[in-house]
Amino acid sequence: MNISTALARRPVVRYVAAAIGCAIGGAIGAGVAVGFGSTSPVGLLIAASGGTLGMLIAIWATLLWWGTLDEAAREAHKWAWWWGSNGGIAFGGIAAITLFGTARKGQALAFLGSDPVELLLLGGFTCAMFQVFGYALAWAGWWLVRR
Repeated sequence: MNISTALARRPVVRYVAAAIGCAIGGAIGAGVAVGFGSTSPVGLLIAASGGTLGMLIAIWATLLWWGTLDEAAREAHKWAWWWGSNGGIAFGGIAAITLFGTARKGQALAFLGSDPVELLLLGGFTCAMFQVFGYALAWAGWWLVRR
């Protein structure tokens, strides 16, 4: 029995295995990035290589997980990602436009900071979180309607 067959028989194990694989990949990427930083070209290259290795491990774990899903579960995830993440990013866009409009009038929220790099990272993270939240809502809705 191969790993895909074993994971297909136990749905909880398959989700935990995918999460562990993604966590290991993320930990490798984050550890290398923090350990070497980006203060020199060599450090930047090492950090980028570690991040790439971490992402490849996460993708590998996700592909193993995807291979164990039946057609209904795959369709639920595809539908939820398309509609949920697009809806989430639309709300993220509304938030960004609102904040940009108030910032141009001198009413920027002080707790957001003023460093452009921090604001860019905060904006990217916030948009990604809107997408994930929208995906989770759409995925749950998809299954609630069909159960």
